[in-house]
Amino acid sequence: MESFNFHFPYDKEQFIRQQIVLWKLQSRQGSRKQRVNFFIAAAAFLALGILAGSDDGSPNPFILVGILFMLYAVFSALIYGAAKRRYIRKTHEVADKYEAMDMDCTYEFSEEFLKYTDKEKAVQFRWSMFTYYTIYDGYLLLLINDSFINAFVLKKEELPSGQYENLVTWLKSKLNYKEISSLKR
Repeated sequence: MESFNFHFPYDKEQFIRQQIVLWKLQSRQGSRKQRVNFFIAAAAFLALGILAGSDDGSPNPFILVGILFMLYAVFSALIYGAAKRRYIRKTHEVADKYEAMDMDCTYEFSEEFLKYTDKEKAVQFRWSMFTYYTIYDGYLLLLINDSFINAFVLKKEELPSGQYENLVTWLKSKLNYKEISSLKR
C-alpha cells in the first residue's frame, strides 16, 4: 500500500498563479467561444446587409441584426474583462489573508482517499468523488464533479525531485486521465 504525503509552506505568488490557471480553464469552457461566434455572426449579417442593400432607402434588417450582435459581443467582452479583474483582485485579497495566516498545507494521498489539511480546514475525499485528473501547463489538477472550481492543484516544481512522476504514475491506478490541451491558446 503506497501513499504520498506532501507538506507545502505557503507561497503567495504560487497561490496566485494557481488561481489564474483555474480561472483560465474555467472561463474557457464556453464564454470565449460564444463571444467569437457572436463577432462572426455580426460580421456575416453586416456583410449580408451591405451586399443586399436596398435602393429605396429603407432600413436593412440584416445591418440592424449585425449591429445588435456586435454590440452584444462587445458588451460580453467588457463584462468578461471586468469579471476577470474582479477575480484577480479577490485572489490577491485572499492571498494576502493566507500570507498573514501563514497558510501551510498538507496533501495525503492514500489508497482510499485524498486528505487536504491547512489552518482553516481538513477535508478528506474518497477517490470515487473525483471525476478525473489532468495536466495543464505544468500543473497537476484533480477535479471533483468535472469542475475546475473544486480542483486540487499541484505544480510539478513544488514536489520533491522524482515524486511528481511517481505520483502521476500512482494516480493512473486511481483516476482516469483527460487531455485538455485543446484549451490552450
